[in-house]
Amino acid sequence: AMPIISEVDIIGSVISILPEGSDAEPDETEIKLIQTAAVFLSKQLESQFGGIMESSNETNEKATEISGIIEQQTASFNQIVITLRQISSGIESFALSTKTITNTVNEMKNIAFKLSNMKDNI
Repeated sequence: AMPIISEVDIIGSVISILPEGSDAEPDETEIKLIQTAAVFLSKQLESQFGGIMESSNETNEKATEISGIIEQQTASFNQIVITLRQISSGIESFALSTKTITNTVNEMKNIAFKLSNMKDNI
């Protein structure tokens, strides 16, 4: 058997199965073949893990970007809410001013009517 090593970790093994009851030891060619298979599989797995790690890092970067965008949208939304409250306050102030002007105009009409009546009585 020969271990499959990725970086410093053993992640599997390549084994040679001999016929049952055989006491034969693998020859040099078989040992080299097992070693070559273990190295080949190790490189293949490292490549696959490297791709997975790269994808994971890219996903993390994108998630960080999305988080930043969401924070910007939240700040923008909060600014819109503040602006709408200011507009609402301005409208309320305008409505109050309009009411005050209307009341003043009505009072002036009443005064003008009273003055007109006083003039007619004189």
